[in-house]
Amino acid sequence: MKLWFENEYEEQPLDGLLSFDPEKTASEVAEAVLSAEHCPFDAEVSLTLTDDEGIREINSTMRGIDSPTDVLSFPMV
Repeated sequence: MKLWFENEYEEQPLDGLLSFDPEKTASEVAEAVLSAEHCPFDAEVSLTLTDDEGIREINSTMRGIDSPTDVLSFPMV
């Protein structure tokens, strides 16, 4: 599994903000889910951490909803 991790949350760097490594944790969680689902593919997961404005822009562009949400996900199968 390949994890593409991007931190767009520039207001406050993640170093020291969290008590865990978000990239490492995301990779471990994705691997566990793919294993539990018996995924037969060599999967790629893209994770972007952003703020309300960033997710509002993605929501507006991709879904036509001009407001922030907690999570957005897009399957690429």
